[in-house]
Amino acid sequence: MKHLLTLLICLYSSLSIAAIYMEKDRNGNIIYSDIPQPNASTIQPGKGNTVSTPATSSAPQAQPLMQPQPKQHTAQSYQTVRILSPKDQETIQNQPVINVALKTEPELLPDDKIQIYVDGKPWGKPASKTEFQIVQLERGTHQLGAKIIDKNAKVLNTFKTITIFVHRASVLLRPH
Repeated sequence: MKHLLTLLICLYSSLSIAAIYMEKDRNGNIIYSDIPQPNASTIQPGKGNTVSTPATSSAPQAQPLMQPQPKQHTAQSYQTVRILSPKDQETIQNQPVINVALKTEPELLPDDKIQIYVDGKPWGKPASKTEFQIVQLERGTHQLGAKIIDKNAKVLNTFKTITIFVHRASVLLRPH
Protein backbone atom coordinates (compact mmCIF):
# COMPACT_ATOMS: atom_id res chain seq x y z
CA MET A 1 0.00 0.00 0.00
CA LYS A 2 2.83 2.36 0.93
CA HIS A 3 4.64 1.72 -2.37
CA LEU A 4 1.44 2.19 -4.40
CA LEU A 5 0.85 5.57 -2.79
CA THR A 6 4.42 6.66 -3.58
CA LEU A 7 4.00 5.55 -7.21
CA LEU A 8 0.73 7.49 -7.60
CA ILE A 9 2.31 10.65 -6.19
CA CYS A 10 5.23 10.37 -8.63
CA LEU A 11 2.94 9.80 -11.63
CA TYR A 12 0.70 12.72 -10.70
CA SER A 13 3.62 15.08 -10.18
CA SER A 14 5.20 14.17 -13.52
CA LEU A 15 1.91 14.79 -15.34
CA SER A 16 1.43 18.15 -13.72
CA ILE A 17 4.77 19.59 -14.83
CA ALA A 18 4.08 22.52 -17.14
CA ALA A 19 6.48 23.97 -19.69
CA ILE A 20 9.12 26.28 -18.30
CA TYR A 21 10.33 29.28 -20.28
CA MET A 22 13.62 31.15 -19.92
CA GLU A 23 14.55 34.57 -21.23
CA LYS A 24 17.06 37.32 -20.55
CA ASP A 25 15.95 40.82 -19.79
CA ARG A 26 17.74 43.93 -21.19
CA ASN A 27 20.16 43.90 -18.20
CA GLY A 28 21.20 40.30 -18.85
CA ASN A 29 19.27 38.80 -15.91
CA ILE A 30 17.77 35.35 -16.52
CA ILE A 31 14.03 35.14 -15.89
CA TYR A 32 12.15 31.85 -15.57
CA SER A 33 8.39 31.68 -16.07
CA ASP A 34 5.56 29.32 -16.89
CA ILE A 35 4.10 31.96 -19.25
CA PRO A 36 5.65 32.12 -22.74
CA GLN A 37 7.18 35.48 -23.76
CA PRO A 38 8.19 36.52 -27.33
CA ASN A 39 11.97 36.04 -26.80
CA ALA A 40 11.76 33.11 -24.33
CA SER A 41 13.10 29.64 -25.02
CA THR A 42 11.47 26.48 -23.71
CA ILE A 43 13.36 24.44 -21.12
CA GLN A 44 12.76 20.73 -20.90
CA PRO A 45 12.78 19.58 -17.28
CA GLY A 46 15.13 16.74 -16.44
CA LYS A 47 14.17 13.43 -14.96
CA GLY A 48 14.07 14.89 -11.44
CA ASN A 49 15.13 13.35 -8.18
CA THR A 50 13.96 9.93 -7.18
CA VAL A 51 14.11 8.35 -3.77
CA SER A 52 13.70 4.69 -3.06
CA THR A 53 12.40 3.59 0.31
CA PRO A 54 13.75 0.49 2.04
CA ALA A 55 11.40 -2.36 2.76
CA THR A 56 9.76 -2.12 6.18
CA SER A 57 11.36 -5.30 7.49
CA SER A 58 14.90 -4.09 6.78
CA ALA A 59 14.38 -0.61 8.20
CA PRO A 60 16.61 0.04 11.18
CA GLN A 61 14.80 0.11 14.49
CA ALA A 62 14.69 3.42 16.28
CA GLN A 63 16.96 3.50 19.27
CA PRO A 64 15.25 4.47 22.53
CA LEU A 65 16.17 7.89 23.82
CA MET A 66 18.33 7.97 26.90
CA GLN A 67 16.08 8.43 29.90
CA PRO A 68 17.43 10.88 32.45
CA GLN A 69 18.49 9.05 35.55
CA PRO A 70 16.85 10.22 38.76
CA LYS A 71 19.10 12.38 40.87
CA GLN A 72 20.87 10.47 43.60
CA HIS A 73 19.98 12.15 46.86
CA THR A 74 22.36 12.69 49.73
CA ALA A 75 22.17 14.44 53.05
CA GLN A 76 23.55 17.50 51.27
CA SER A 77 20.48 17.54 48.95
CA TYR A 78 18.54 19.43 51.64
CA GLN A 79 20.02 22.74 52.72
CA THR A 80 17.10 23.53 55.06
CA VAL A 81 15.13 21.12 57.24
CA ARG A 82 13.10 22.56 60.11
CA ILE A 83 9.86 22.26 62.00
CA LEU A 84 7.71 25.36 61.35
CA SER A 85 4.91 24.51 63.75
CA PRO A 86 4.40 23.94 66.52
CA LYS A 87 7.15 26.23 67.79
CA ASP A 88 9.84 25.04 70.18
CA GLN A 89 8.67 25.41 73.82
CA GLU A 90 5.05 26.00 72.72
CA THR A 91 2.20 25.11 75.05
CA ILE A 92 -0.75 23.45 73.34
CA GLN A 93 -3.94 23.58 75.36
CA ASN A 94 -7.00 21.37 74.90
CA GLN A 95 -6.24 20.47 71.28
CA PRO A 96 -7.06 16.86 70.32
CA VAL A 97 -5.13 17.34 67.04
CA ILE A 98 -1.68 18.90 66.78
CA ASN A 99 -0.78 20.10 63.30
CA VAL A 100 2.90 19.68 62.44
CA ALA A 101 4.33 21.64 59.48
CA LEU A 102 7.84 21.06 58.19
CA LYS A 103 10.01 22.92 55.70
CA THR A 104 12.62 21.45 53.39
CA GLU A 105 14.73 23.25 50.81
CA PRO A 106 14.59 22.11 48.14
CA GLU A 107 11.09 20.67 48.31
CA LEU A 108 10.84 17.03 49.27
CA LEU A 109 12.18 15.01 46.34
CA PRO A 110 9.98 12.26 44.78
CA ASP A 111 11.65 9.17 46.26
CA ASP A 112 12.16 10.67 49.72
CA LYS A 113 9.79 10.52 52.69
CA ILE A 114 9.51 12.07 56.14
CA GLN A 115 9.18 10.06 59.34
CA ILE A 116 7.81 11.95 62.37
CA TYR A 117 9.13 11.06 65.84
CA VAL A 118 7.40 11.72 69.17
CA ASP A 119 9.58 11.22 72.23
CA GLY A 120 12.14 9.42 70.07
CA LYS A 121 9.67 6.86 68.67
CA PRO A 122 8.27 6.80 65.10
CA TRP A 123 4.75 8.26 64.84
CA GLY A 124 2.79 6.78 61.94
CA LYS A 125 4.37 5.75 58.67
CA PRO A 126 6.86 7.70 56.53
CA ALA A 127 5.03 9.98 54.09
CA SER A 128 5.79 12.13 51.03
CA LYS A 129 4.43 15.31 52.58
CA THR A 130 5.50 18.09 54.91
CA GLU A 131 2.29 18.43 56.95
CA PHE A 132 1.17 15.92 59.55
CA GLN A 133 -1.42 15.59 62.30
CA ILE A 134 -0.70 14.06 65.67
CA VAL A 135 -3.96 12.93 67.22
CA GLN A 136 -4.67 12.52 70.95
CA LEU A 137 -1.18 13.14 72.26
CA GLU A 138 -1.16 12.61 76.03
CA ARG A 139 -0.76 15.61 78.29
CA GLY A 140 2.77 16.41 79.34
CA THR A 141 6.12 17.39 77.85
CA HIS A 142 7.01 15.86 74.48
CA GLN A 143 9.89 15.93 72.04
CA LEU A 144 8.98 16.25 68.34
CA GLY A 145 11.44 15.43 65.60
CA ALA A 146 11.54 14.19 62.02
CA LYS A 147 13.91 12.54 59.58
CA ILE A 148 14.06 12.51 55.79
CA ILE A 149 14.62 9.00 54.50
CA ASP A 150 15.17 7.63 51.00
CA LYS A 151 13.40 4.66 49.38
CA ASN A 152 15.85 2.29 51.10
CA ALA A 153 15.06 3.80 54.55
CA LYS A 154 18.50 5.44 54.69
CA VAL A 155 18.40 8.66 56.75
CA LEU A 156 19.28 11.62 54.54
CA ASN A 157 18.72 14.43 57.02
CA THR A 158 17.38 15.01 60.54
CA PHE A 159 15.18 17.88 61.72
CA LYS A 160 16.14 19.65 64.94
CA THR A 161 14.05 18.22 67.78
CA ILE A 162 11.68 20.64 69.55
CA THR A 163 9.91 20.46 72.90
CA ILE A 164 6.17 21.04 73.27
CA PHE A 165 3.91 21.06 76.31
CA VAL A 166 0.47 19.50 75.96
CA HIS A 167 -2.16 20.63 78.50
CA ARG A 168 -5.61 19.10 78.72
CA ALA A 169 -8.52 20.08 80.87
CA SER A 170 -8.86 17.63 83.73
CA VAL A 171 -12.11 15.85 84.44
CA LEU A 172 -11.29 16.43 88.12
CA LEU A 173 -11.67 20.20 87.70
CA ARG A 174 -15.37 20.29 86.80
CA PRO A 175 -17.29 23.32 87.99
CA HIS A 176 -19.84 22.52 90.81
